[in-house]
Amino acid sequence: MSKKIIVVMIAITLLFLSVFAACNKNDDNDEPKVYVDSDEYPFVTDENGEKLLDENGEFIVYVTDENGKFVKDENGEKVTGNQIFEPVSEGNKIEHYGYKIILPEKWTATPVDGDFVNKESGDLFRVNVTEESKYADNYLFAKDAYKKALSEEGVEVLLDENPEYLGVEFEDAFSLTIKNESGVYIVYTFKNSGNLYNIVYMSEDSTVTKEACIEMIKGISFKPYQYYEVITTTETSTATSTTNAE
Repeated sequence: MSKKIIVVMIAITLLFLSVFAACNKNDDNDEPKVYVDSDEYPFVTDENGEKLLDENGEFIVYVTDENGKFVKDENGEKVTGNQIFEPVSEGNKIEHYGYKIILPEKWTATPVDGDFVNKESGDLFRVNVTEESKYADNYLFAKDAYKKALSEEGVEVLLDENPEYLGVEFEDAFSLTIKNESGVYIVYTFKNSGNLYNIVYMSEDSTVTKEACIEMIKGISFKPYQYYEVITTTETSTATSTTNAE
């Protein structure tokens, strides 16, 4: 196996480290179904059209009866309840439990949760989220990959251990860039709201720089919900009513 292939394998191993995202299967046609549409449920929204969430990050929705009509209380107000969070796609806007992302022109979601692709260049942008406790392992692996890549001919490698330009939301951030004639592999790792984010940018164009990845990262806004304690232990509650439906 050539040295260049070895380096690529190191990079790929890092990119897939701590991946939790997986395709959800649609029972009807066995095709991947990752995102629900913005009209999937009767979402309660604010004056700006933003979906309201409860303190656990679950959707607040209007309760409907078996005929799809809104249920009302004794004062004629629509009854609300909770719907467990599911990733939502609305045009170029994707909302996940812990973050939202606005995709630039030419970028689109894929059937893999957290994977986005440039339809023109084929570049891949990936957002992986896992437990914050994996941070040390990720950092040590990045350091090891950096040291090994330094000794490889025809390979450029950069470990940025303090990318302050990302901002305070990107706690303990570091990045690793590995580039050779086969392409570019960029990883940004950081903490936010008790979650560990591994942001990956992959391109077969060796002229691509980390600015392409940073541009995508700047389209992300974070929500204050921790994936691996809150979302897996909180039971969904549903409001019920014996009043007449609309």
